[in-house]
Amino acid sequence: MSIVNLNFLKYKPGQSLAKCDLYAKMCDTDGEISELEDMPTEEILAKISEEFSDWQQVDMYEYRVPGGEKKTLPADADDEWDSVSDPGFFIGMIDNMMCFECNDMAQEDIDRIIAVMDGFGIAPFAMQMDDMVDLEF
Repeated sequence: MSIVNLNFLKYKPGQSLAKCDLYAKMCDTDGEISELEDMPTEEILAKISEEFSDWQQVDMYEYRVPGGEKKTLPADADDEWDSVSDPGFFIGMIDNMMCFECNDMAQEDIDRIIAVMDGFGIAPFAMQMDDMVDLEF
């Protein structure tokens, strides 16, 4: 199974943080980071619903590929979700960040999510392990 996590955030004008500082704030707050703009959550969810109207919408945060093949994870898989997963995506969010967990999705469908977010002026945010080297907790 292939899982891609797409994380989105947008800095307020004139604001920025080093990636390691942003990550530390993400871990230390209840989700409110003053340097970030709030997401237009309702508008984004409506646009995602419109863009993926041909998919099975389980609820406002979960979409499944129509007729997608279920994959059974190995018994020793370290997975907090069910042992069976459909191709599709989950949306997780807090006030000023949004994450799409994409399971076994085609690249063109992942690109559709990125295009929707780009329409709101919100680009994907990538955090690599090297960005976290200087963290002190």
